[in-house]
Amino acid sequence: AMCREFNYDYILTAHHLDDQIETFFMHLNRGAGLNGLTGIPDHNNKIRRPLLIFSRERIENYAINNEVEYREDASNNQNNYLRNQLRNLVLPQLYKALPQLRENLPKVLVNLKASKQLQDDAVSRFRESVITQVQDEIHFSIKALKSYHQAGLYLYEVVNQYTAVNYDELMQF
Repeated sequence: AMCREFNYDYILTAHHLDDQIETFFMHLNRGAGLNGLTGIPDHNNKIRRPLLIFSRERIENYAINNEVEYREDASNNQNNYLRNQLRNLVLPQLYKALPQLRENLPKVLVNLKASKQLQDDAVSRFRESVITQVQDEIHFSIKALKSYHQAGLYLYEVVNQYTAVNYDELMQF
């Protein structure tokens, strides 16, 4: 809506690596799969997030050293939201207990994104071999479906692209 209103090509956000890490843990807490654990996408539609690879500390240091004025939302220091509890209480303790975690979590996110790309490629091949579209109908080849190890996971990924579906309910069907 903002792009249309102001005739913008893109909107850039200031999401950063620390936001990514907080999102990872929030999704982990919800029991997310690979898609949820990959964090905040670096772009979707007209939204671009160019700072995702930089830590909050590095961005703040850059702003201070280069006299760039910035504003921080005062609510970031309050712990009444899960994200703030992670940011202010949990993650500092986790980094203290696991010193390599702060350095390795960005690598984990990169690896998860690469794994997600592999999964997307495999699901595309699955779709091509199992599904045919006849006019406005989608047909599944049961024979081809049965040839896949973990066919239910593939089926879930495909069906979930069309409509939200509960994995357990789909497997019972």
